[in-house]
Amino acid sequence: MTTTEEMADAMYKIGEGFMDLSRAMARQGLPEGPSEEVELDVSGETTEGRRRRQAIVLRALEKADGRLHKDDFYKIAQSVGYDNRGLAGFSTTQANLVEIERQNGTETGYRVLTDTGRRRLEINRRLLPAEK
Repeated sequence: MTTTEEMADAMYKIGEGFMDLSRAMARQGLPEGPSEEVELDVSGETTEGRRRRQAIVLRALEKADGRLHKDDFYKIAQSVGYDNRGLAGFSTTQANLVEIERQNGTETGYRVLTDTGRRRLEINRRLLPAEK
């Protein structure tokens, strides 16, 4: 059985590997690859890239039964280019994609996928790379 931490590490490595590959291809002057790979843009520069990287983070939460420790959540989000300001956008009142879990008024250290976050994931699931 895979632990949440193992899943977070795997998602982080995938994100890092994708970013390294993109940088290497750019240095060589190579095109981004076939159209399938072009769709894997996770930059903050395009609407599709922003939606895809958000979906990657939401899918990681979904795969962890909707709940990840904040360190794992941050690690996954940062692997696809989010900084702390971008991460805050997940849990604003307006977005409400992820909630900070609290118990008796005290933060537990976990981030929880909301129903709104699940709906957003479904809308953008088509942007995600195929699962193997």
